[in-house]
Amino acid sequence: FNKKQIMKKLLLLLSITLLTLSCSTDETQVEKPNILIIGNSIVLHPPNESIGWNHNHGMAATSSDKDFCSIVAKNIPHNNMERFNMWAWEYRWDYQVIEKKTNPCDILIVKVGENVVDRQNFKEHLNNLVNLYRDSNTKVYIVSTALGYMVTDLDNNMEEFCQEKGYIFVDLRSMQDDQTNFAWGEWEENGGIGCHPSDKGMQFIADKILEKI
Repeated sequence: FNKKQIMKKLLLLLSITLLTLSCSTDETQVEKPNILIIGNSIVLHPPNESIGWNHNHGMAATSSDKDFCSIVAKNIPHNNMERFNMWAWEYRWDYQVIEKKTNPCDILIVKVGENVVDRQNFKEHLNNLVNLYRDSNTKVYIVSTALGYMVTDLDNNMEEFCQEKGYIFVDLRSMQDDQTNFAWGEWEENGGIGCHPSDKGMQFIADKILEKI
């Protein structure tokens, strides 16, 4: 080999080595996505003895690992997950109850609508809410309503909102077709809890979200 051939081989080996190290570094330095899920009692409900609810997770899952937030988090590797209940914001647009996020938000899942009274101004306040939490690179998922006794007109508003803003709409409207998606049987004495998703319904919600992610 002459000197030029030797130099070419050395440069080739050096390039391969650097490429290998670069790929290895990228694999080990993948950042954990931060997931924030905001909503109402389907997302999180603290214990309340007055209604017979003694859990601290999404109503009416039978255990914390069976609510849709936990299922979604379990199926997205290497994540930090926060969840907030803001039913009072739904009910009277009360921004004082909104909790502050502790991490940058990579994935924002919004599960609201079931407690909304002022439907006329819903899209305006939904936009305000999303803007309070999203960062410049946040992927936003708006999840339609999931009640055991009705499909609301808000679902159409949510879908239109996502089209206008470029967000991702997660459609749960077919959930109503199977009433075992709701906890009526487990909570016959309390319809307020029974209209919430059963374990099967929670899995349904999680699956629909994961399909989009």
